[in-house]
Amino acid sequence: MTTDTNIVPRLKTVYNDEIRGKLLTELGLSNVMEVPRLEKIVINVGVGGAIEHKQLIDKVVRVLDRAEQDRAIGPRETSRF
Repeated sequence: MTTDTNIVPRLKTVYNDEIRGKLLTELGLSNVMEVPRLEKIVINVGVGGAIEHKQLIDKVVRVLDRAEQDRAIGPRETSRF
């Protein structure tokens, strides 16, 4: 059994429904295909204090989850040799 998980991110929906139309008129474009598209949205957070306070990363992930309404991808586990 396969499930189709075609979830559209909230920010992409807002862009397609509201912002694209405004850009079309503001830029004076004649075709919808001329409007710039969003390919990727990256939110970068510097957490240099996480070296001393490990719970800081968990807090940042919770804040990003609320802001994005999508699951934030936490830091990858790294091993030091």
